[in-house]
Amino acid sequence: MLNESDIKAAVIDKLFASAALSDAVLINEMVIANWSRRADLVVANGKLHAFEIKSDFDSLRRLHGQIETYLTRFDKVTVVCTPKFAHLVKESTEARVEIWCAASTADGVKLSVYRRGQTTPVSNKRILYGYLHKPELVELLKNAGCAANTEMTRTQLEFAADALSSRRIKEFVLEALKKRYREPFERFCDSRMSQTQPSDLVNLRKFRLQTQAQESVTGLNDGDTDVQNAKALDLKAISKKFGPLPPEMPSFVRRRA
Repeated sequence: MLNESDIKAAVIDKLFASAALSDAVLINEMVIANWSRRADLVVANGKLHAFEIKSDFDSLRRLHGQIETYLTRFDKVTVVCTPKFAHLVKESTEARVEIWCAASTADGVKLSVYRRGQTTPVSNKRILYGYLHKPELVELLKNAGCAANTEMTRTQLEFAADALSSRRIKEFVLEALKKRYREPFERFCDSRMSQTQPSDLVNLRKFRLQTQAQESVTGLNDGDTDVQNAKALDLKAISKKFGPLPPEMPSFVRRRA
């Protein structure tokens, strides 16, 4: 039986082989829609392409809501599932959703296209603004020659940006995402060998290394005697209980003295 990490590694290898990651970044577990959804993989190149993975250990209970959200926020959506889900996914999703089937073979995970999908470019400005942090919105406006600063409210910034074309906003969003996620993607590429291993996926995390995340969140460093009092959080368990976590969620907390 295939788990999510095995399938995800195979998807990444397929993306590398197809040159889809040229002048692009690969984003792991991208939180969208006010943290209500988390896309398993996202490719930001000339478009935003989301991948939702359904392994043998998953169910399709949340698929309808996930795909409904993804179709409004990504130019292309692909569901990668095992054979037991392929027909159900095809019957329950729009024709523009691409479907890949992941099968376990003696040579590893084999991916095949079960249904070709379509690209539908996102042009809704409000959706596009949702990808940008406030300082990025300010930068977008300044690049366009508009007066803007961080003292303005987000609503004011978005209202001012409405005068810009959707194409210009989309191009800026893609470049902003590439800039934001370039470091973890390059770190992943440096550590990845000829084939992606499930253990490589940790390098796609937004934070650098766990110890570095610890420093940024708790203020600890290797020379701090309180390092021994740091406790790692089980983010997977927390996410399972409370739902999608924010990307800046700390990996460590201090123990009580």
